[in-house]
Amino acid sequence: MAERSHPAIVFLDIDMPRLDGLEACRRLRTQPGTRECTIVMLTAAAGREAEREAEGAGADLFLTKPFSPLELLRLVDELGSGGAGAGAEK
Repeated sequence: MAERSHPAIVFLDIDMPRLDGLEACRRLRTQPGTRECTIVMLTAAAGREAEREAEGAGADLFLTKPFSPLELLRLVDELGSGGAGAGAEK
């Protein structure tokens, strides 16, 4: 679906059925239509190791659950206006 729609932002959870978020991120980075999108990894897995794995897969930002829905909306606004995603961990 992402390859057809060329999204500006993709949110992935590390723990997803059938295809985990890390592998989905790697695949998105190889496709011309999604290579340049911003990928935000959402996960309950806290810690530097989880962040390193997400970064290694190509994620731009990392948010640890639980997070505030307002924080997520603020992040989308910042990304949509060309911001760097302040308030999100990388």
